Amino acid sequence: MAQASTSGHAHMPQLLKFDGKNYEYWSIVIKTTFMSRDVWEVVENGFPKPTNEATLNALSNAQRNLLKENKIKSAKAVNLMFLGVELSIFPRIQGCTTAKPTWDILETVYQGLAKVKMTKLQSLRRDFENLQMKESQMVGTFMASIMGLIN
Repeated sequence: MAQASTSGHAHMPQLLKFDGKNYEYWSIVIKTTFMSRDVWEVVENGFPKPTNEATLNALSNAQRNLLKENKIKSAKAVNLMFLGVELSIFPRIQGCTTAKPTWDILETVYQGLAKVKMTKLQSLRRDFENLQMKESQMVGTFMASIMGLIN
């Protein structure tokens, strides 16, 4: 994970760039960044949005202000995620406009991949530990099963 340059931008955070590896570490770092900028809640939970013009018009001033504040927080979080991923990752989230769906995509794809890999590795280890040639088995057949496991 490379670090983003901040030269000439004192207000820009220095972010680790997520390159598809070490998702757990990157997610902890960016969650902390979200928390420090008071945007984690909209990332984690999203926020209610009016579904049509009538619902929007029915909002009180306080509800409108909260909606505006949540939209701004969400946009800040999306911006941090866009800045915090390598170009190879960006196409997965480029169509997102709010924080929760953006975060959910990254979490599903990359945390899910790590869990799938771990499960597969555990299964392969169990198969390796249980590897044993049967008395009735030909050496060539046993070697083929070993090569299959290796591959």
